[in-house]
Amino acid sequence: MKRSTFFILLSILFLLDLEVSSAQEITEQNGKYVANLVQTFDVSSGGQLIASGVSGDISVHSWNKESLEIREILHLDVFTKEEAREIVERTKSGYSVEGNTVKVTGQSGRHWIQQRFEITVPKKFNIDLMVINGDIVVENIAGTTELRTTNGDVEVNNIAGETNLSTSAGDLDANDIDGPLKASTSGGEIRLEKLKGLVDARTAGGDISLRNAAKNVDLKTAGGEIEVQEVRGNVTAKTAGGSIEVRTCEGDVEVKTAGGDIIASDIGGNWEAQTSGGDIDGNGLNGRSVLETNGGDIELSNVRGSVRASTSAGDVDVQVTLQNFQKDHRLLLRTSVGNIRLTIPEKLPASITAEIHQNGGRWKRFDIYSNFPLSTEEVEERQVFRRTGDINGGGDEIRLEASHGDIRIMKAQ
Repeated sequence: MKRSTFFILLSILFLLDLEVSSAQEITEQNGKYVANLVQTFDVSSGGQLIASGVSGDISVHSWNKESLEIREILHLDVFTKEEAREIVERTKSGYSVEGNTVKVTGQSGRHWIQQRFEITVPKKFNIDLMVINGDIVVENIAGTTELRTTNGDVEVNNIAGETNLSTSAGDLDANDIDGPLKASTSGGEIRLEKLKGLVDARTAGGDISLRNAAKNVDLKTAGGEIEVQEVRGNVTAKTAGGSIEVRTCEGDVEVKTAGGDIIASDIGGNWEAQTSGGDIDGNGLNGRSVLETNGGDIELSNVRGSVRASTSAGDVDVQVTLQNFQKDHRLLLRTSVGNIRLTIPEKLPASITAEIHQNGGRWKRFDIYSNFPLSTEEVEERQVFRRTGDINGGGDEIRLEASHGDIRIMKAQ
């Protein structure tokens, strides 16, 4: 008998050690009952919070304590306080502790219960949340953060560690993330800022905006626009139906859209851009640029590298401001229907070939104008008008090709 009593007391002390305190309050508000539950558990830094089956909003914050507090607010659509108290008692079983892990299980199958959780954890803690119907907010955490909701928004701020965000129908916001970030939504926008790790973000139906990333960025949307600013790594951005804008990137940039304009400025590395139906604008290009549009103009300024640009229907306007003539400055500019205008430094060494060709006997309507001395050649049988020449002793090849338009080669002022 004494031995049984000893073990019972030992079990009680063990449970008291895990659950520091608990409190509950049930009040009636506008004909419904609202329960406020507070559970506090002893934990240590490096532990884990796991929530699953929760149908309601969850917010997680940190504090400078070695304990975890769960504050749950229940809105109960019942008739009596006794019913409300009974539901609250059953809800308590939704908390459990295993070692340094606290688990929360929600009452997702009951439409007459609305839950909201406000949870406070130690700063260094791992978070794993699965919400069926609700928003998630997590802030000021140092640890692995895994957040999923089937119907709601997700927001994270000041996270140090690997971060994975997912929602089937909602927006994603991430700010000040020190670690790799993956974000995906099937029907919402993605907004990202101050990212120190690799970034992989995808949405099936919304815009993506990103600002201030330290490493490589990979962004994809099936039906929205993409805007990127201040990236110190490489950028890959693709959309099936929207415009793409990239400003101030120290690495390489690869962008592709099936139906929109592309804008880039202050690109430190190479730039590849492709659009099926839109304009391409670039400014401050320091690497190799490979650009293609099936139906739009191409306009480039402050070019300090090589360019290969083509459009099926549009004008091509390129301004080269390169000062280091030892750097690769080959140019290949093409348009099937449109004009070409090229402005280059007066002292640039280059070998120029400019051609206008057209079937149907109309090729003589167009001309090649040049501020540099070039020889002229007409090939009647091929209906080609060509001007060629080496300037400043010759150098990298500059080739310009138009079918239904003029070509102008200008000296920079």
